[in-house]
Order: sequence, then structure tokens, then C-alpha cells
Amino acid sequence: MHDNVTAQLLAEIDGMIYLDNILLIDAQNILEAIDPALLRPGRMKKVIKIDLPDAAARSAIFYIHIKALIRNGALNGDIDINHIIRRTEGMTGAHVEQIVRLA
Repeated sequence: MHDNVTAQLLAEIDGMIYLDNILLIDAQNILEAIDPALLRPGRMKKVIKIDLPDAAARSAIFYIHIKALIRNGALNGDIDINHIIRRTEGMTGAHVEQIVRLA
């Protein structure tokens, strides 16, 4: 099944080479898991790696998701954000958002 899907995807990408104004964006959690045939020249022109959020980014993500909770009174704003940031090292923005939702 995987080989059939990959072969079909490669055929579709190869067919787009001759079309103007086409932007193909692929998102993958594990770059090493991508079939090397997808990364060859002429298919994917650029690979942009986005690392996990650092402490400052996780802090910003937390504040984005908790500000509405503070505003509507669900949280009192007395939060040890530094403790939370230390405990969330290695987590994605989605993990951070889920922690706020479950709080």
C-alpha cells in the first residue's frame, strides 16, 4: 500500500513540474521518514526544518492560549509560567495548547 501511495504521489508531483503558479507544501514530523525519491532535485526545491519551540516560544504559546481563560475568570493569572516552561521542554506547540485546554 505504502509503495502504491508513494508512486502515485511521485507521479502527481512530476506532472506538476510543467504547471505555472503551483506551490507544493509538504509537512512531515520525521524528515528521515520521507522517501528519498521525493527529495530529489526537480521535486522538492527546498526543505525548511522547523525545530521544536524553545522556552521563549513555549512561553508565548502558553500566553496565547491562557489569555482568554484569564480574561473570562477561568484562571486568576497567578501562574508559575517558568515552572511550566521548564516542564515542557521538547514539546510541540500543540502539546502546549493541549496542556492549557486540560487545565
